[in-house]
Amino acid sequence: MCLFKKIVLHFTFLFTTTICAQTYTIKGKIVDDKTQQPIEFANVYLKKALVGGMANENGEFVLQTTVLPDTLRISFIGYNTIKLYLVEEPKSKLTFKLSENISLLSEVEVVNYKDPGKHIIQEVIANKSKNDLKRFNNSVFNEYRKTEIDVFNLDTTKSKGFFKNIAEIYNAYSGDSTANVAPIFFTEKFFRTYHSNNLQTNIEHEIARKELGLSTDKLGVKLEKFEFKINIYDGIIPILKTSFLSPVSALGLLYYKFTPLDTITDGDKQYIKLEMKPKVKNENTFTGIIWVEDGSFAITHYDLKTTKGSNINFINSIAIQGNYVSISNKVEAKANVWVPKTYKTNIEFSNGLDIIGIPIQGDSTSKKVRLLSSSVFGDYVVNSENLNANNFYNTSKTTDSLSVKINPISQFDDIYRLEQLTDKEKAIYKAIDSLKTNKKFVRETKLTSFIATGYWDFGCKLRIGPYSSLLSTNLIEGLRTRSGFWTLPCVSKTFNFNGYIAYGFKDKVTKGGLGIKYVPTTKQYMKTELFARSDYDALQDYDDELDNDNLFTLALRKNVPAFQVFIQQVKFLQEIDLNKDWSVKAYIAIKTLTPSFEYKYYKLIDDKIVDFTPLKKINVNETGITFRYAHNERTTIFNYDKIRISSPYPTFSFNYTYGFEGTKNTFFEYHKLVANITQELILPIKGSVFYSLSAGQMFGVAPAILLFAPTGNAYYVANKHTFNNMLPYEFAADRYASIMIRYNMGGIILDKIPLINKLKLRERVIFNNYWGTMSKENRVFNNINPIKTTGAEPYSEAGVGIGNIFNVLSLDAIWRISQFNNQQAYTRFGIYTTLTLVF
Repeated sequence: MCLFKKIVLHFTFLFTTTICAQTYTIKGKIVDDKTQQPIEFANVYLKKALVGGMANENGEFVLQTTVLPDTLRISFIGYNTIKLYLVEEPKSKLTFKLSENISLLSEVEVVNYKDPGKHIIQEVIANKSKNDLKRFNNSVFNEYRKTEIDVFNLDTTKSKGFFKNIAEIYNAYSGDSTANVAPIFFTEKFFRTYHSNNLQTNIEHEIARKELGLSTDKLGVKLEKFEFKINIYDGIIPILKTSFLSPVSALGLLYYKFTPLDTITDGDKQYIKLEMKPKVKNENTFTGIIWVEDGSFAITHYDLKTTKGSNINFINSIAIQGNYVSISNKVEAKANVWVPKTYKTNIEFSNGLDIIGIPIQGDSTSKKVRLLSSSVFGDYVVNSENLNANNFYNTSKTTDSLSVKINPISQFDDIYRLEQLTDKEKAIYKAIDSLKTNKKFVRETKLTSFIATGYWDFGCKLRIGPYSSLLSTNLIEGLRTRSGFWTLPCVSKTFNFNGYIAYGFKDKVTKGGLGIKYVPTTKQYMKTELFARSDYDALQDYDDELDNDNLFTLALRKNVPAFQVFIQQVKFLQEIDLNKDWSVKAYIAIKTLTPSFEYKYYKLIDDKIVDFTPLKKINVNETGITFRYAHNERTTIFNYDKIRISSPYPTFSFNYTYGFEGTKNTFFEYHKLVANITQELILPIKGSVFYSLSAGQMFGVAPAILLFAPTGNAYYVANKHTFNNMLPYEFAADRYASIMIRYNMGGIILDKIPLINKLKLRERVIFNNYWGTMSKENRVFNNINPIKTTGAEPYSEAGVGIGNIFNVLSLDAIWRISQFNNQQAYTRFGIYTTLTLVF
């Protein structure tokens, strides 16, 4: 009994000691002993507590521990290591001065080779399978990400207005009187991420976020495409819908020259510094340096910058930095794993005439815009046996990560910061907080956000817009005006009320719609929506193409009749993410279609014509379900809708639609099955391919407007989702197959032509093909209209195009190469343009 009491007391003591343990904070700054300049990314480590990290770009670090006394070890390659025995928590920030260690490796290992740089890279390539994190089945880690937009290169003594006001206040808080920066956007995010090599599955769960609380916060939706990460071990590195050749790809030695600059020691480890330069101009390559650990030939650090010849729209340069650290590996005995520790990108946008594609940069003293993004990674687990792609979300809510708790996204605790804010980043919060009561600042911030996004917010309660649709023109309505609204989270975090109103000055008819959305969660997205609408509209919509409601469409319209359809409908929709890849969308709708063009049909009962009186208005009852598979798709939420940005993998969709009778004047019952595969594939060296394969089958008899009608183009506006030289409703079918291909060559030819290459033009090739047929029953029923099927000969069109003309324009020349006998074949050749700013 006494022994039992002792055991209980012993464990009670251990438990109370643990929960009451004091936390000590150690802050410091690491500088060069001679220059007093900060030493970036130096290693800091507490020996007894087994706690470590890296200094930030200002040489600053913060460590927290429950164990003291302990020995603090500070090291960096090329410098002598410092060890400091700490008995108690320091009362102030410590400064550590590292002295340079000039002891080099034996030069024999390098000079023995005719081309030492080539030999080292060959070894890096040969050892990629051992050093790349991909060698493990999966990995789990935390990420702390900061994103910032700056207007820099300001002359605050001369500049006036909005940016000067921000810069002056920011400079005062940062304590740097020489600063020439005006930060206009800043956000912090914390993620728990799961990566599996099975189909390169990557899942990010956002656990916490902090923003500035300004209207410009919604610029984050626009910035999603600029948040990218590279794996330097990959052969081809995709950046902003184009591809770059990695210096350690199998082709790297053909495109890069590598020169050893230094070999240094750090304890018993030896490192080689390599400089790399491209051998070929006007290719998507990098310049910079790489550090390689001798022996394992693992990359420990890289500092890359895109070359001037890189063909990237609107961007002057992209700088990328990455650091790796070695962690112990429980999976493989006596083996370490090199994992990313920090990652940074610095995107500098073009200025002067170069921003519109004319290769003349602005004055070097003029203001510029840059986007800074940095990430710190930690708490790695490799080859987790308990986690997989399907259960990771539920697991990450309680997290298997040490010292991390889950808060609502609106809260952001210091514990999420895997590195502390720099003095300059703290100054951003202080400057913006002091300006939030300045009415002029708030107004100008809203105006900046309005210009960039098209939407105007009234606090956090109401949003109106977009301004691009405020005025437009079309043949039916003449001059048209439209404005929409959405409620914001201050009204309700889960319910959204929305609508729009439009008016045509020619037809003098008011149109509009009202809806309500219920989104209980955005993690595993779920949306229930009910809306009613009465307006002219296309039967198919594509978010990434030119909005029909804008002033450009009438000027670019072909000399063809109007093909609009007036739709009155009530629709109930349910959208759910089943897991990380699969989503489902189901709906039921009651609608009336009234074509604006000449179109007739007959009343049908039991698939037989019972009245030969021509009818025009079509009443439809429909229900349908769509299953969609998109692997590793990047998405964001805007106006309570899930916006799908991109996926490097094919996207599959399977749709079933059932049209049924049941209401008055509804005469048609039919079933539709459609399958579709779409992908934008980044190609090696340069370029990308967009393709869309689609096939469908309909069962039942119905008017041609309810059959499969390929999307024709009534405008000279290039659209990758339409058949450009085909008119709307030129063809119809109850069985069809189609293929659309756009091969964007990325300048692979034009970049080789002197002078032309300075324009950074991108060539492309286009091919579209459509085949459709119709059952005998549908042909007989629809012979009252001139709509045709393709028959045995498919419709085909092909073309060539160039982009980046003044960075706001592209041109495509497209030829119809079949189906010339059709009376509706108005367009056999056309020059098409795009006016959208596509990055």
